[in-house]
Amino acid sequence: MILVEPVKAEPPKDAKPSKPQQVATATAAPPPPKDPLFGLRQTPAVSGAIVALDPHTGRVLAMTGGFSYEMSQFNRAIQAKRQTGSAIKPFIYMSAFDRGYTPSTVVLDAPITVDMGPDQPPWMPKNYDNKVFGPTTIRVGLEQSHDLMTVRLGVAIGLDAVGGTVEKFGIMDRMPREPSMLLGAGETTVLKLTTAYAMIVNGGKRITPSFIDRVQDRNGGTVYRVDQRPCGGCSNVAWTNQDPPQLPDNREQIEDPTTAYQIVHILEGVVERGTGRTIASIGKPLAGKTGTSNGPNDTWFVGFSPNLAVGVVVGFDQPVPLGGREQGATVAAPVFKEFMAAALRDTPGIPFRVPPGIRLARVNATTGRLAEPGEKNVILAMKRRSPWATCRNTVAVRMDRSLRRVSAIVVAIWERAASPLCRRARRRPWGQRSRPCPCPVRRGPLPQRARAGYIDPIGIHGFSGVTPSCVRNTRRQPTT
Repeated sequence: MILVEPVKAEPPKDAKPSKPQQVATATAAPPPPKDPLFGLRQTPAVSGAIVALDPHTGRVLAMTGGFSYEMSQFNRAIQAKRQTGSAIKPFIYMSAFDRGYTPSTVVLDAPITVDMGPDQPPWMPKNYDNKVFGPTTIRVGLEQSHDLMTVRLGVAIGLDAVGGTVEKFGIMDRMPREPSMLLGAGETTVLKLTTAYAMIVNGGKRITPSFIDRVQDRNGGTVYRVDQRPCGGCSNVAWTNQDPPQLPDNREQIEDPTTAYQIVHILEGVVERGTGRTIASIGKPLAGKTGTSNGPNDTWFVGFSPNLAVGVVVGFDQPVPLGGREQGATVAAPVFKEFMAAALRDTPGIPFRVPPGIRLARVNATTGRLAEPGEKNVILAMKRRSPWATCRNTVAVRMDRSLRRVSAIVVAIWERAASPLCRRARRRPWGQRSRPCPCPVRRGPLPQRARAGYIDPIGIHGFSGVTPSCVRNTRRQPTT
């Protein structure tokens, strides 16, 4: 197969005008050639796919499963399963938000060792750039795609919780309960992952991707229709300037709209400040996440505007590294950017929809704390109170300025207006409400705690202000 593309005529670069008249002539556009010009181009060896769909209906608007149908009839958009890499992370953090964490929760980004079982070497993941960043908010961790804190958080909430979210959004039918799944070792198709992202932006409502809207017979009768919602005022009705009929919304609510908006807001930060900064030049509200598998073999960028979800994957058909330090931000993101720039060229910029009842506050994008007057790096974020914050027996964590010593302070909250999570504990005497925190060393420097033989999945008591693992008396994982 020979690839030929039209070539635009360009003026010679070695000719330098010397007079003003020649400068004006040289800067003018050259006349079009009489005969069109063509040039030979190299046929790419790498493959990929792109899917665009309506996040509110699931209607597939565009799909490309490869470079050329003549070269390969294999549709990589719906048939090829690829490792997701970091593109799976929004669903891990969503599982944490459902369990009381917030974007401002601070998680330790530091080396972690995960026990893989008897006769198996421990798993010691690393960040992409082999750096550690210490205590970091969840918002920054997802925007910058930190691997260590993602693993630490996923181990804390449990692989069953993560797998339930992944399966609920249809990314995988059955996610293996392995720690490597937290960094995207699982495989899925572009269509499935793009549909999952679409269900985030639409407020957590289930959609099914569809390629056919309606089938009619030769007489114009409808044989099949995707939209099965009843509409009593849609048939045999003359229009007399009446309002259009209101169709019921029968989509299943699979996620809390508040949690879904939290993820949307963080993914918007990925485009503005994180690994997807190259997308921001489009100048319209966009959100998304990069993904890169080991090798790197597969590169992803999946994102959305309020009314359009797009997923892009680039990689070889056979698992072969793309070479160098290629990643989703340098390979797949430019494809997403070019597509979105063309798709949204004639549409106004629409902000992401905020669910009712949401309160936005000015917070520091790095620390997650309420912003002071005149403070820089400020964003509008939702401040949702953790359900653990109203529990009577919580463990608050305080960190000094040197970041070298951490003190766990047990705080007893005696108010009668406790959350439903603590109503059962309210009926028992104080001494029976909860066992003491199982951490063997309450105070002292970090090395001393590590030598004691236990590690906290979130770090040393999480640096999170509230530690659900301590409230629930979760045993720390022994170090290996």
